[in-house]
Amino acid sequence: MKRTGVSGFTLVELMIVVAIIGILAALAIPNFIKFQARSKQSEAKQSLKGYFMAQRHQFSETDSFTSDMGAIGFVPERGNRYAYKSTVTPTTWQSRSGVNMTAITVYQGVEVDCFRIGGTCVGQPTRPATVGTFAISYESGVTGPTDTGVTIGQNGSFVMEAIGTIDNDDANDVWLVSSGTVDVTAGACSEEEHGVPGVMVAIYNDVSCP
Repeated sequence: MKRTGVSGFTLVELMIVVAIIGILAALAIPNFIKFQARSKQSEAKQSLKGYFMAQRHQFSETDSFTSDMGAIGFVPERGNRYAYKSTVTPTTWQSRSGVNMTAITVYQGVEVDCFRIGGTCVGQPTRPATVGTFAISYESGVTGPTDTGVTIGQNGSFVMEAIGTIDNDDANDVWLVSSGTVDVTAGACSEEEHGVPGVMVAIYNDVSCP
């Protein structure tokens, strides 16, 4: 018996559909990558907030801050994509390159958890060549560092840094929290911000950069 009324898509129609799908994917994928990157930034914000509270507790008991993360019990959860530094150049790092973390009690830096992340993970990432211009101010009579670090003593202060890779490029995301006010000037990869004590600010926001 002869079949009649058979219908289907022509080759041209199929090619048009494929082209439309390709255009939609090209528009959606970059936005999805940025959404993922923003969600990863929450790790840095939560950890820096915890560090700020730990330092304030330390000050309430000793009238001084400290650069020793072990002394204030700052131990980020495993799987961290950011490295954390209480000084610009830590002398001792807590390594996270193996099943167990290094058994040390005095350290000024926590490495990225390369054991959990794998791939081309860098345990001690560095800042991009150019970060946003920033300045740190403190209350009257209080002294503090102009960059990542701690000034100990009754009138001291601190700045903590989180730095890590959150997308597929080579640039690293960089955030600061301080007991002072961090003013960031707007730039290509930073927005104008006035981070009052305890509020995190980005001096290189990798989500804002290509």
